[in-house]
Amino acid sequence: MLGLLRFQILDSLFFLNSASLKRAVPASIEFVDIAGLVKGASQGEGLGNKFLWHIRQVDSILQVVCSFEDNDIVLVNGKVDPKTDIDVINLKLVFSDLDQEEAENYALERIQQALMDGKPAQSVALMTLRRVL
Repeated sequence: MLGLLRFQILDSLFFLNSASLKRAVPASIEFVDIAGLVKGASQGEGLGNKFLWHIRQVDSILQVVCSFEDNDIVLVNGKVDPKTDIDVINLKLVFSDLDQEEAENYALERIQQALMDGKPAQSVALMTLRRVL
């Protein structure tokens, strides 16, 4: 995580329609700046899996990609291509979701097998579950 921006949102339409309110509590929103993927991230370069961990900690994702030339900006693929940049991130997220799903299924299968063998679910080694989840 590179930075955090937190601010409150005041809904003026809500206030206009609710003149009798004695007190209003504004909603708040946090924007977390998570460094994007770098070339070779799948081989452990850059943030790699830390990128995915940070992504899993948020409720929604807003992607910001470069769509203009600037010599001060390092481009992952060496050229301005926002569509490809978005596609790469989205594909990485899809593969991550599939990996997570497979790990969860494996853990559930281990628990199911233990239950079918008459053992309590707690008998499945915690380290095995942590490793896959």
